[in-house]
Amino acid sequence: MAMEKVLEQLEGRINDLVTAYSGAKERISELESRVKELENEATASQESADRITQLEQQRETLATRLEKVLSNIDEALKTAE
Repeated sequence: MAMEKVLEQLEGRINDLVTAYSGAKERISELESRVKELENEATASQESADRITQLEQQRETLATRLEKVLSNIDEALKTAE
């Protein structure tokens, strides 16, 4: 009879461990999915930052060219006077 009780307790503990292991596997899967989502967001953020940098460089280039054109127009107007 005592052996039966010990075996039941052991079986109960094994079942608890199996349940805990299954829960841990599910949690790991959830966390892996979340990590992938965060990596995708980070990639998108980096791409946005790269695009912003590129647009700022284009803006600076255009501003420089515009200043040069305006300077040429001013010079042309001064010589025309």
